[in-house]
Amino acid sequence: RIFGVHLKDFMFDSEGKPSDVIIGKGNLDLEKFIRKLATMKFTGYMSIEYEGDMENPVPSTLQCVEAVKNAVNQL
Repeated sequence: RIFGVHLKDFMFDSEGKPSDVIIGKGNLDLEKFIRKLATMKFTGYMSIEYEGDMENPVPSTLQCVEAVKNAVNQL
């Protein structure tokens, strides 16, 4: 069983160093992931982690929330 999902997305540079990006803009296929959770009848919690802009994370975190909402609404 899955009780919760922690969402975070990265892009990797040429040296393999990760950097945070808006969820769904990096290596995570957000729409596919959300569809898979739906087929599993997932009813648990989701949390978002974004550390890309330590000075002002709110605008980018809000974009992450919107990306998740959009993916869920496409079901």
